[in-house]
Amino acid sequence: MQTFESNIARNLDNEAEKLLYLLKFTQGKPHSIVQTCVHLPEEQGYVQAVKLLDQRYDSPTQTMSSMVDKMLALPGFRADDVEGLDDYSIYLRGCLNALESLPHGLGFVDDKVIRKLLEKLPYHMMERWRRLADSIEHKEQRLPDFRDLVTFVEKEARITTNPAYGRQVLGSSVKSKKNRLILTSVTSKGGGC
Repeated sequence: MQTFESNIARNLDNEAEKLLYLLKFTQGKPHSIVQTCVHLPEEQGYVQAVKLLDQRYDSPTQTMSSMVDKMLALPGFRADDVEGLDDYSIYLRGCLNALESLPHGLGFVDDKVIRKLLEKLPYHMMERWRRLADSIEHKEQRLPDFRDLVTFVEKEARITTNPAYGRQVLGSSVKSKKNRLILTSVTSKGGGC
């Protein structure tokens, strides 16, 4: 609704137009709720639709719960999935930013949720996280939190996608070096082309 208000509703003077645009940009149950206001007088329809949507969906608890559920529903990815890791880091940053903007938002991401999010990472990254978590516990005398996890995943994604030394660059050169070694081995044994 904030995006709709700032990008569309603010630029319209006519309440009926606002209602029609709101109808256009909603779907599912929100669309059905807005639809119930179409037959109200022009000056009341949009105001009533916004009120009904707020009553139904403007709950920080519901928002936080939904966000955590979506994070937990994300699939895991393989160690060689560079894009998957990068996408995961961006998604987690978006969740962190959103949760920090809500009262007690980060409280919804407890140790249990963090462990489930870690299970989506490749094994070698989980090992690195264990070392980082241990360091945080002993040096900073606190438990690692969601902020720590997001920072960790962002760093791993940055390392993996590094244009000079990332996995997509070095991974392909390691494969081609391995292929040359196999080819050299085959040709030196008399099995050349």
